[in-house]
Amino acid sequence: MKISSKWTLLLLPLVGLAFPVGANAATTQQPAKQMVVHYQSTTGKKLKANKTFTSTGASVKSYGSQFGPQGTGDPWNTSKGYVTKIKGYVPFSLKKTYSYSKLPAKVTVKYVKESVLNKKVGKSYLKQFNAYRKHQGLSALKHRKSLLKKVNVRAHELWIRDDHIRPNGKSYNAKMSGYAETMAELPAYYLPAGYMSGGLGATLVYNANGNITYKGTAKTAVNELMTCDKLHRDTELNTWAHYSEVGFSFAADGSGMMAQLFQY
Repeated sequence: MKISSKWTLLLLPLVGLAFPVGANAATTQQPAKQMVVHYQSTTGKKLKANKTFTSTGASVKSYGSQFGPQGTGDPWNTSKGYVTKIKGYVPFSLKKTYSYSKLPAKVTVKYVKESVLNKKVGKSYLKQFNAYRKHQGLSALKHRKSLLKKVNVRAHELWIRDDHIRPNGKSYNAKMSGYAETMAELPAYYLPAGYMSGGLGATLVYNANGNITYKGTAKTAVNELMTCDKLHRDTELNTWAHYSEVGFSFAADGSGMMAQLFQY
């Protein structure tokens, strides 16, 4: 049996953040203040050299238009914020824009490794997914290492070709070995106005302390998938599969791809 389905999300609502106030010609020049930014992983590793920002009256932006998948960003302001992209990492904590009067001498921006984020969100997703299946009177699907390896490859391939057809031109189910696949795009990006996300579901979620919550992020994907069209629900709640694995692939700007495979 081969079942293919795909779901795509468009993300729009605003996650609460203070709106930055950019510098303008009318800003009254005041004594220079400096803010030193430290870039650190969640394990305490220094990820890049400190950066010093100087202000003589203007606010210091948290996110600049250098963030944004597929060239999205604020076309009216091309300045960069102090939260920067770091290859292989995703900002773990949301940061705010600081006004001149409240400019701190030091700020630490923490990042989580992409591979850690992928693994933890995936683990939580499957736990919630199986709980939902049980709630519907269905059996939980089992893990399989070979399937996990395959689905992680698929999640990363979606950046190259967002399709059930793989970048090499073959189907994910080329060997007709009894797979079904669901896919998702998780656009999420950072603009001068703050962290932007939205739409119907799957996206990064930050808790009240401003840090990524793996459980909350996974929950958006589970909730969205279970309220999607009938084809997706039928695939997710099928009665023929015995195994299922999910793979997430987040990028440095917070956007991501997800693939889930099912197998006899």
